[in-house]
Amino acid sequence: MTTGLRAFVSAASACVASAVLAVSAATEGAEVGKWTMDAEAATTLAKEKRLPLFINFTGSDWCHWCQLLDREVFDKPAWQDYAAKHLVLLWLDFPQDKSRVPEKYVKQNETWRDKYGIEGYPTCVVLDPDGKELGRLGASRDVKAEGFVADTEDVLLKQRIARLLSPEDYKAFQQAEAELKALMERASETREQWIRASREVAVRFQKELDPLIIDYRKNPGEETKKAFDEGMKALNEKFKPDYQKVDKKFSAIYDQLGKERTALEARLDALRAKARANEGKQD
Repeated sequence: MTTGLRAFVSAASACVASAVLAVSAATEGAEVGKWTMDAEAATTLAKEKRLPLFINFTGSDWCHWCQLLDREVFDKPAWQDYAAKHLVLLWLDFPQDKSRVPEKYVKQNETWRDKYGIEGYPTCVVLDPDGKELGRLGASRDVKAEGFVADTEDVLLKQRIARLLSPEDYKAFQQAEAELKALMERASETREQWIRASREVAVRFQKELDPLIIDYRKNPGEETKKAFDEGMKALNEKFKPDYQKVDKKFSAIYDQLGKERTALEARLDALRAKARANEGKQD
């Protein structure tokens, strides 16, 4: 076997291994801190134990980010130790290899996916013991178990924060959350406006470029190529200020939104810290 072929086989084997080594989930019943595919058993246990239900919507054998979350979080002792004390875990898988999910759970998984409007994987939905959604989590390039545990704690704090803060502080917390949600909606709208504005410039650019393309195709040769190159250069110079104007306008808006987001998140973090301090005093 050649060195190149050996390297290819090794890489392919590693890819297959990463897809096969999924987190193990029980197919019947539920235990605290153990993954199960049995949604009915998981929801019943969460109610009985008065524990949050942590749901992982995943594509275990095809989704890179799902596999990253499995490898860097769910397979680590920091997460497993935390979950063993605090969570009921539900594993809802949408694999390419259909044998990974028992037939009886296929419809169940689709129903839960549709209920929570899941459009991307992985999506982790956290519910309180009575089924009220507390928040959502996902994977990131630098995700680690300890950080993911902290993020989960921030979500779970919503379940307790009303009784841990004074009425004034809780009102401030709700206000900051509402402002942050509105800001994220503004950011999404701004992004769409940015795309539309850039597309409008691109359409005008293309409209002036088309005659050059048509002429070059009709009369290929050195002269028309030279004319085409010069025309392209002229168009780039002509439309460059328009693109820069669009980018400058929306970059400034995004920068301002970023500053507002940082300030709101700082307010929320301060109130969360106060809630944890109050909880420590109660303990």
